[in-house]
Amino acid sequence: MLTPEEMIDRLRRARVLVHEIHTGTDIPQIQSILRHADQNLHWALWNLGEVDELRPDLPGSVVLGKGAKASAPKRADRRAKGRK
Repeated sequence: MLTPEEMIDRLRRARVLVHEIHTGTDIPQIQSILRHADQNLHWALWNLGEVDELRPDLPGSVVLGKGAKASAPKRADRRAKGRK
């Protein structure tokens, strides 16, 4: 059986993987599914006492490892591009 700390570590790593796939595809259905996956992973962390934010939403919701940087645009940036 995993300890809570091990579960938290694996759930965070899973969110990083979800983020990588989300930013690596341009298929809207896959991106939608990954947003749902991220939300479920967020709630699993929440229930383990890891409250990193109140409203998860890719890509900003992912807690990256030390030294890693998110490269995906923020939601507002994506919306602005769609208006052009």
